[in-house]
Amino acid sequence: MLNASLKKFKNRNGYIPISMNCCIDTYFTSETLAEADNYIEVYKDSQLYTTNCTFKSENRSRYNVAEITALYIDIDSHLVTPTDKELEALKEFILEKAKAKIIPYPSSIVDSGRGVHLHFNLKNATDTNLYSLLARALQEKIDTIIKDFDIFYGVENFTQCDKSKKNANDLHRIVGTYNPKANKYAKLLYSCRNTYTLEQLQKDYNLTLKDTKGRVMDLEGLTAEDICIANTKELKEYKGRCLAFTKETLRTARLQDLFSIIRLRNARNILEGYRFNLLTVLLPLLRENNPTINDLLENVREFNNTFKKPLEDKEVINYVAWALQQPKGYQSNRHIISTLGLTEREQTHLKTLINPKLAKKRKNARYYSNSSFYQIIKARNEEKREKAIAKAKELREQGYKLKDIAKALDRTTRTIINYLKEA
Repeated sequence: MLNASLKKFKNRNGYIPISMNCCIDTYFTSETLAEADNYIEVYKDSQLYTTNCTFKSENRSRYNVAEITALYIDIDSHLVTPTDKELEALKEFILEKAKAKIIPYPSSIVDSGRGVHLHFNLKNATDTNLYSLLARALQEKIDTIIKDFDIFYGVENFTQCDKSKKNANDLHRIVGTYNPKANKYAKLLYSCRNTYTLEQLQKDYNLTLKDTKGRVMDLEGLTAEDICIANTKELKEYKGRCLAFTKETLRTARLQDLFSIIRLRNARNILEGYRFNLLTVLLPLLRENNPTINDLLENVREFNNTFKKPLEDKEVINYVAWALQQPKGYQSNRHIISTLGLTEREQTHLKTLINPKLAKKRKNARYYSNSSFYQIIKARNEEKREKAIAKAKELREQGYKLKDIAKALDRTTRTIINYLKEA
């Protein structure tokens, strides 16, 4: 029997992705759904995800969507794993609201382990920009009614929609696969054969489309260009928020690294010659939050007290006064490493103040430490190599020249010679 998460892909055009742990994608088509079902059965103990759309090629980009199969809403319980009884009650609550025509009837409700996924099957849907606006509108409507649902230990707003899930190419957990966060398998709670169009959802359930500034958008007379502009603005604002968050976390991590440097050099009694260098790096980091002069001076004094031999208070005040006259600027890792004279041995104890070589080494170590990923990729590469060797041997036996075989297989001539030696 076909997996419940794959049924919506029947007779659909394009490539269907199944993603393992959100990073290893395998693609199928509507003709190879049986293979996809076998793949899920083999790897069901891993974290497997798919999308609610198909793609024009083997690329899971929002701009490569071929056909949208369903609209997806993720209702999360962020603090605790809900019990089966609570999830059953939540399902009944949703169906009750659907019966009252407050929201559409979900085509399927899935217990994801930490909440529920609602899928509303679509027909003739290809507009990803309109999808995003409608997904956001439906999330707002469901959030409004979900406040009445007070079974999660009476905590207000405990259950809510995941606002990040509003694009057609967003991943969701496949039914029957393992969720390690909840220590359980995702399962189907409800399904029906209801299908909708994007326009029908907006019209029949009074979904209010809004741009990023909260202004209401009327679907009638709204051009595709208008919808695209609204989503582009939203994307820019989202990237801006992400960038601000990244800058703040980087600043915090760098401050932690500075304290680690002080601890290391205090222990080796070599800090004294680097005290002003440390302040030179510290002050621009502290100034990023635009503190008052008194707050800035207080923070620098606390930092100075961590030195084994602190600077005199007069020296600290004069240095802060000089630093305030300097323009603000971004400090690159290379500049900070050079200013503080960090050795490679010291960098191994730090989080962010490291050279590119060490950063790459850490990234590779994290990647290869997960043996399941490595083994799958290694097995795939071996399989591709064996096929290439067999093809090279076949072409050589047919009398083709080495350079022609290399061109046909997109390899170098030297590689083809090595393949033939192995064959």
